[in-house]
Amino acid sequence: MKRADLYAELTSIRRSVSQATAHFDALADGLEHPRLETVRQRLTTADASVRSAAGGLSLVTRTSIDVVVLMAVGWTTASLAGAILGPGWTITVTVIVLLACFRPLVALLNRLARRANERRTRGDGNAPTSTDVLPLLGSARIAAQQTMHRWITSHRLKAAAGSPSGLRWLAEQDATVGSLRQLEISLCQAIDSLQIWQADTTGDR
Repeated sequence: MKRADLYAELTSIRRSVSQATAHFDALADGLEHPRLETVRQRLTTADASVRSAAGGLSLVTRTSIDVVVLMAVGWTTASLAGAILGPGWTITVTVIVLLACFRPLVALLNRLARRANERRTRGDGNAPTSTDVLPLLGSARIAAQQTMHRWITSHRLKAAAGSPSGLRWLAEQDATVGSLRQLEISLCQAIDSLQIWQADTTGDR
């Protein structure tokens, strides 16, 4: 499965989730119920999962940014430390500065990854034909299952997905598999909670 095809499918899934969320917010406006709160939380998780399924930054990109930034910071720090403090402090100061850079650098890379995922899954705003929440969630769930199946089928480690434990392992190794798996779980839980709430509401009438 090509990444361009993956992004297109994720964009369609995210559009369905967004529309379902909008219709659910209108349906549940002003209502308080544990099941409704569960739906809200799962829809939020689903949207985050479909975005993270786009993969973020590749290992090559992250490594390249790491190397460029750390080399630039290390060279600049060493030059300034050598000129101001003398050669004896150059190595110590440089190491301290480089260690201090790791957390901000990781935060920067994560932010760039989120922006990349947002761009790859941003839809054109066209709404699905259905305005009912459950059909939208159901179609998004089926689409997530199909996308994960196609992605795994073309994966170099696809043999590992032949068992539940193997699939869990692959989900830990591949961000796309892990995110699609979480997406499907979140959609299932949202659908179940909404159906239970609707059944309870109907029974109270």
